[in-house]
Amino acid sequence: MNKRIILLLLMLIPLTMISQKKKRKKEKQTLEQQVEEARQQEAAAKQQGGSNASISGKPNADIGAKLISFNVVTSKEKLVFDTDFNPHKPIILVLFNPSCGHCKEVAMGMKKSYEQLKEASIVFVCGKELLGELAGFSKEVDVDQVPNMTIASDNSEVIKLLFEYNGIPQIMIYNKEHRLTKKFYKLFNADSVAHYMRQ
Repeated sequence: MNKRIILLLLMLIPLTMISQKKKRKKEKQTLEQQVEEARQQEAAAKQQGGSNASISGKPNADIGAKLISFNVVTSKEKLVFDTDFNPHKPIILVLFNPSCGHCKEVAMGMKKSYEQLKEASIVFVCGKELLGELAGFSKEVDVDQVPNMTIASDNSEVIKLLFEYNGIPQIMIYNKEHRLTKKFYKLFNADSVAHYMRQ
């Protein structure tokens, strides 16, 4: 009887290890890989749901939607709320990953375009689990001295409600009434951003 139990346990250990390896592999995926996987799942769901299926299913990310309440934690571990930003100024919300090359380019581009974008509050938001990577990101792109830019991690699930899996960074431009006027994915053009934040 004891030999059977031991034999059974020895058979289960390799199965458990395989399951854990798969789980670890999924955890190590980059955000870009997760985005691609989500796109594939979304396309499959859309095919099954017919032509009336919603592309994102996220009404808070629709053009014209009002900015939802959120709070974030900065790289200096300061809690910041959406109400801390000027309610009469545009907000540029950038959903990003600190290790993403495109995201770094966008941050540096916004820094270089400070004069065009200075009337807006620029908020870079990454997933909560990436808080520890923010200091390195801020240092690498050298944005700590940009007065209207906040680099932070999500503390309120705003990413879950807004991120559409079309690419990172996802740049969302809100006008001074805090209504969404435009979304960009991966690329940044200062003239376009400045135009849409004034609409």
